Amino acid sequence: MKRVVYFILGLLFLAIAWAGVFIPGLPTTVFLLISLWMFLRSSSRMYKKVKSIKAFEKTLKHIDIYEKNKAVTKKVKIISQSFAWTSVLIIISTAGLASIASITGIVFALSCSLFMNSTKTHEED
Repeated sequence: MKRVVYFILGLLFLAIAWAGVFIPGLPTTVFLLISLWMFLRSSSRMYKKVKSIKAFEKTLKHIDIYEKNKAVTKKVKIISQSFAWTSVLIIISTAGLASIASITGIVFALSCSLFMNSTKTHEED
């Protein structure tokens, strides 16, 4: 049962990561990392399949750094959090603070910030 839950959550976070490829402000890296983590615990086949998606090629470079060093580059930390919180401000200014879009944006931005701030910083070569 645990593997099924991890697999379903992996698909959910993969969908969010995929949306991040096309939606400015929605971070791709953090959600792809979470998705891959879920697939590592549920389906090695899906893990390998996701790692071969060309649209994630740039992001996967950063994920390889994470897998090897359990760290994220400073640039990724700054960009992902900046875009996430800028998106939240834009959503709040257009939809209002109490809207479902604003609340969802805040949850996503908070998850991004919590993950990025709890992860070591990798020094770029």
